[in-house]
Amino acid sequence: MVGGRRTVPLIWYVLLAACLNVAIATWQAPDLVPAASGIASSLLWTFGCLVALGIVALLALDRTVGHPHFVPEAVGGGLVAMAGLQPLGRGYLMAGAASLAGATVGLLVWALLRRGVDPARPARSAQGRTPALASWAVVLCLATTLVAVARDRSGSPALPPRAVAKPDDPPIILVVVDTLRADRLHRVGPDGQPLMPHSAAFAATATNYSQARSPASWTRPAMATLHTGVPPEGHEVVPMDAVIPRQLSTVAELLRTRAGYRTGAVVQNPQLSAAAGFSRGFEEWIAFPRLSRPGESLGDRVRRLISPTRYASNQELTDLACQRLLAWIEEPFLLWVHYFDPHVPYAPPADILARWSSESSVTAFAGQEAIRAGRHVDPTERQAIELLYDAEVRDVDREIGRLFDLMKRLGIWDRSLIILTADHGEEFWEHGAFEHGHSVYDELLRVPLLVKLPGQRHGRVVSGLVSTLRVPATVLAAAGLRAPWPARLLDGAPGADDVVVSYSHLYGPSLRATIQGGTKLIEDLGGEAPPLLIDLAVDPGERYARVALDDPGVQPLMAQQTAYLEIALGMRQQLGLDNDRVQLPAALLQELRTHGYVQ
Repeated sequence: MVGGRRTVPLIWYVLLAACLNVAIATWQAPDLVPAASGIASSLLWTFGCLVALGIVALLALDRTVGHPHFVPEAVGGGLVAMAGLQPLGRGYLMAGAASLAGATVGLLVWALLRRGVDPARPARSAQGRTPALASWAVVLCLATTLVAVARDRSGSPALPPRAVAKPDDPPIILVVVDTLRADRLHRVGPDGQPLMPHSAAFAATATNYSQARSPASWTRPAMATLHTGVPPEGHEVVPMDAVIPRQLSTVAELLRTRAGYRTGAVVQNPQLSAAAGFSRGFEEWIAFPRLSRPGESLGDRVRRLISPTRYASNQELTDLACQRLLAWIEEPFLLWVHYFDPHVPYAPPADILARWSSESSVTAFAGQEAIRAGRHVDPTERQAIELLYDAEVRDVDREIGRLFDLMKRLGIWDRSLIILTADHGEEFWEHGAFEHGHSVYDELLRVPLLVKLPGQRHGRVVSGLVSTLRVPATVLAAAGLRAPWPARLLDGAPGADDVVVSYSHLYGPSLRATIQGGTKLIEDLGGEAPPLLIDLAVDPGERYARVALDDPGVQPLMAQQTAYLEIALGMRQQLGLDNDRVQLPAALLQELRTHGYVQ
């Protein structure tokens, strides 16, 4: 009691600020809501609004409130908390405006109700209005500061204006499954069911490039090529601090600025960071884990203190992708969904393991560093580790099926360009090692590549050798655009035998593989081992490679390799490519170390 009047407990202010913030943050940033489907976000937003309004009503009807300025203070607290929740800088402007507008309406309602309850209450003096005016001044200053910080220090530079879209341009969906081996597409699981039933069903209606190869056996250079159409020799996005050259336009940038596409990405892999340039051209960029990045906003910094390295489940990634589909259904868009699973550490859902093996007690694996260091793994443990990998493959396929089902229900399936592929594969001791990034054998280079063109309803299999280097030109062609980079590497009809040159330089010796037709040449660029020549038709497991010092079969392949490298290096010179370097934040370095990317 103060002067015979009750004071409002602090908990009411805290609850009001929290509820306002839940409503605002859920409205502006639904990707922060766990398992944030559209229904979950709407319900949470509605709940926050109702609770906040209920508290306002209760306090407004209480004539003995000792502190009449709870609304501006609650809004101020909400804005402060919102700084720690909002992931996108541009969300501050709308959220700040919504906070102030809602608080103003709430204050007016509160004042009217209070006057109605106690009409005999005398009007407040100018002196009595001073605290209220001061409170509102604080709120306005705080909101202005947050908006300025968000606009001036957002993690990505301002995007150039979007071109005018043609309504009949097809939606484009690029689904990349990290670390997915090509042989898993039609593999049978331990339960006797297809390991990837949804992807296999998609393959039956798409073009299946059964001999597709990645230009690298690890993520960074492979994905830089997948988004630019330039091979690793040209873009040189290989060192951990390298950035996609600023002179090189990404597919997202070209689709947005030349064809008017909406562009969005839902990505999970510390390699695919905004700092490395992978966010360029995407107006909706949602990347996990949530780590620091150059020029990040104040809100992002506060958020990282709350949840420094939050990863998302496959279900959450799909939920976010589905939200973008629902929001952009009426216009052309590019949506890139990158699932981190089945990358190590393997930690598949318990429900899949329970159906597969009731005897195994192994439920997760994260010991790749020890295996790299030489720890012996017996056959039983190898089988258990591979089982975990396959369980993650099954889980990702389940989510891909959910994404595809929504597209069909929305009526955009038939007219869409849909591409399903991987950045690289995974080795399970076929050549005495484990994981990826250390060799150029086909368990690492061969990836699934399924392409459904707009209007395509019947599947076909293309058995000719093809590189995922072709994907960017295919995407641009769907929107009526031509690739701005030299096209000689893409000459010939899709499916004609490419010359594929792939690299492995994450750890171990730096290797290069050159493949054409059924012949593969492996070279140690450090000169520590002789080159190897493999006849893939006779030896698809690559177990009986021959030393190829003076083999007559090497000369034609070397000639093709030389021509390829001249073109690739010429692209770098012709486009004037120059890689910037960035200082990697400590949190990102730690995540890269956790997954074995850096020492």
